[in-house]
Amino acid sequence: MGVGPATHEGPARPLSGRRVLLALAATVLALAGTFAPAHVPIARAASDGLELTTGATYTISPARHVVHVALAVTARNNKPNVTSGGVVTKYFYDGARVAIQPEARNIRATSTGVRLTTSTKAADGYLVLEVRFRASLFYQQSTRIDITFDLPGGAPRSKSDIRVGSAFATFVAWAFGDEGSVRVVVPKGFDAEATGSDATKSTSAGTTVFRSTGISDVGSWYLVVNADRESALTNERVDLSGGEHIVIRAWPEDAAWQKRVSALLTTGLPELVEQTGLNWPVTGDLSIFEVHTPLLEGYAGVFLQGEDKIEISEDLDDLTILHEASHAWFNGDLFDGRWINEGFADTYAAKALDGIGSPSFTPGTVSPTDKAAVRLVDWVHPGRITDAETDAREQYGYDASWTVIRSIVREVGDPGMQH
Repeated sequence: MGVGPATHEGPARPLSGRRVLLALAATVLALAGTFAPAHVPIARAASDGLELTTGATYTISPARHVVHVALAVTARNNKPNVTSGGVVTKYFYDGARVAIQPEARNIRATSTGVRLTTSTKAADGYLVLEVRFRASLFYQQSTRIDITFDLPGGAPRSKSDIRVGSAFATFVAWAFGDEGSVRVVVPKGFDAEATGSDATKSTSAGTTVFRSTGISDVGSWYLVVNADRESALTNERVDLSGGEHIVIRAWPEDAAWQKRVSALLTTGLPELVEQTGLNWPVTGDLSIFEVHTPLLEGYAGVFLQGEDKIEISEDLDDLTILHEASHAWFNGDLFDGRWINEGFADTYAAKALDGIGSPSFTPGTVSPTDKAAVRLVDWVHPGRITDAETDAREQYGYDASWTVIRSIVREVGDPGMQH
């Protein structure tokens, strides 16, 4: 089957999205004003004119399983006094609001070492952090606030998009205020990449730093950071009597994934050999890597032809695990045509699961009149799955190819297929 190098396999799944901060980078905290007698200065709470300049540093901390955020904020009152009828009105600010990530924990704000009063309120995709100043801020006055908080790594298979472990970390960095800069520090030993908005990358003594300055469009700025430390992955080796050699590379914090993959391949690979009637084609080790689900670009697994390597999402899916393993046979070396490869991979993965007594899997119902229908000979790899239309077309292709190949196998019979 023609999967080709770095071909994405497995039942298609939607790409996990990330909400990027779109609003409320900085708004004023308007409090009740104090009114004085006529013809003397009047102090009123201002409703605009507070400028927030920020510098954020994100530091990945694998030992604590968090991304620590240090945010330096300079608040300046730019709202001028107003003189009218001999009365001077002075506007002041007693605090500021900043939108931060909804996962933020251990929030703390200080000014010159003094703890400030803070509160948070949940909004759509972010938290509104409200910080009270030590003293009212009048026109052309400035104050410095230091805010810290943690972004805790979510457990495997949790709804959180953040992961912070000894072998892998990922999160989305935001900018804050009206204008700001962002610095991301990735510790020594990790290979890191970032996508999204512009940022420079530098490495010193093994530590990687991403940096972006002069960010004016704060609401649309974001950086997706992914960091891998392959040496920290598990290295469980499974040698089977039929000559199959497997090395399972899992996150050390995810014993459940390692156990499931190990147990399933220990029984499932020999069953695949039995069902196909073909000798195991991999002469060396077949490496199975655990990968954060969104990094598979909408797919549940990837078979890397020519590398003897499989990447499988952290989600536990028995069909996907054996589907990817079956691509050791069903790839461009055996057949030409994506739909043939995928149809055989699903068909024999499901047969192997039936053979070892696991729950049965069957293809979804398809029809040539389906809105997402595509001729199987025209079903090509789309790259990333980034929209519902592509996802539906991919799901149709997998289900249709599985349906066709399963029908052929049933008609020919196992002995006929094996000879």
